[in-house]
Parts: sequence; C-alpha cells; structure tokens
Amino acid sequence: TPAAPPVDATLPPCALSGEPTWVDDDVGAVAAAVVTAKRVAFDCEFSAVPDRVATIQVALDDGRVFVVDGTLNLDPLVDALSARRVLGYGVGEDLKRLPRRDWSVDDLQRRFPRHKAPSLQRVVAEVLGEYVDKALQRSDWDSRPLSSEQLRYAALDAAVLLRLEAAFAT
Repeated sequence: TPAAPPVDATLPPCALSGEPTWVDDDVGAVAAAVVTAKRVAFDCEFSAVPDRVATIQVALDDGRVFVVDGTLNLDPLVDALSARRVLGYGVGEDLKRLPRRDWSVDDLQRRFPRHKAPSLQRVVAEVLGEYVDKALQRSDWDSRPLSSEQLRYAALDAAVLLRLEAAFAT
C-alpha cells in the first residue's frame, strides 16, 4: 500500500480554547475532577526512561485540560481514569507505560477505518478540517520546566479527542 499523502499544513490550526493546567504536586484534585466529569479524554507523552510516561494529559468536557507530571504517584489518577469510560487515541503504548488496570478506553483511532492506524494529525485534518502541528512530538518531555509550547501541544492531543468524538457522533 502506498504511503498516505502528507497532511495539508495550510489548514486552519487546531488550537486549545484555554490554557492547560500544569500539575506537579498532588494528582488528587485531577482524579476528583475525572470522577465528576461527563466525558474524559487522555493521552501521554513518553519519557526517555523505558516503560515510563513523562506526562499524562487529561481533558474534561467542561473545557479544563490538565498536564500531569509523570514523575508523581499517578495511582489515584489512573484509578479514576480506569474506573470509567475514557477516550484515547492509539493508546496501546500509553497503557503499557501506565500502572496496570482494567481500562475501558474508547480508542478513536479504531473508528477511522479508511487508513490502517491513521495518525491523529490526519484524522483531525479529515474530520475537523484543522491542522495539528506535531513538531514537538519528539521533544524532551523529561526536562523541567516544560515550555508553554510543550504544555499546549500535550494538552491539545487530549482535548481534540473530545471534539473528534462529537464530530463522529454527528
């Protein structure tokens, strides 16, 4: 099969509606917010350390997006996420790196059968008509503090999943 053509970078940029919240202390407040939210999406950025996440991003249907430091004790947050249905995208590697739980993930990548394992960038372009810049995907996610650009990039990967799910529903 030939490679998919590149995504049109001239599309309008996909952007966050607000600023993400960096969490580098207690994940309890994020876990509590997950429990009460109607819809939740998550994504991870990977550490250079094998089998570890550098961040876990959590987007809620009320517009809040949290970027959580992966060096924290993530158990309370993972417990809250895995106790409910959550949205993800190509989550196989994410779940391998997070504490083991019995997850109920709606992997939106599986809803897009036109391509085998399509990139999030491609799906956002085709479904929402917007461009997701992936230039920071392989940046140094272990360095602290993260740049504001890294925080927005990471948060967008989770937040856009809520918009994709809504678009799939129409």
